[in-house]
Amino acid sequence: SASPAIAKTTNHEDRDEVEEKKRLAAYLKNQRNHTISEFRKCIESMKKCKVTEVIANDHPSYDLKLVVASHNGAKAAQIHSPTCGDGSFDGFAWSELTEPFFCDCWAEAGGLTSGCRFLVFANGIGDIVDLSTRRAPPEGSITIEGW
Repeated sequence: SASPAIAKTTNHEDRDEVEEKKRLAAYLKNQRNHTISEFRKCIESMKKCKVTEVIANDHPSYDLKLVVASHNGAKAAQIHSPTCGDGSFDGFAWSELTEPFFCDCWAEAGGLTSGCRFLVFANGIGDIVDLSTRRAPPEGSITIEGW
């Protein structure tokens, strides 16, 4: 069995993780309107550049910045990367909370009816989620070269 010191550390870490998730949930709530606005800017830039699909990198340390890494348009197309955080959260924005948040905000920004597809690549994990379907894209469905 684990020593009391190890059990205590584990419990402490669990409490820290729970507190961090509570702070993250409050942060996401505060960033909701801004995130919707950022997705609207992204959709607008996609339509302007005739881009129908983007893939953006996400990582818990990026403060909700979804860096558009690639798209299916002309090389010179400048697509708006949604910067959804404001720098006030000092923890890690874990995908189990941010993924549903991004999906909800994408839908509210008009993403579902925009004709645009926004894919998020979880850096470090390797998962990809389509913000419109809330699932991994079906194999072979990504139209971006190299993906």
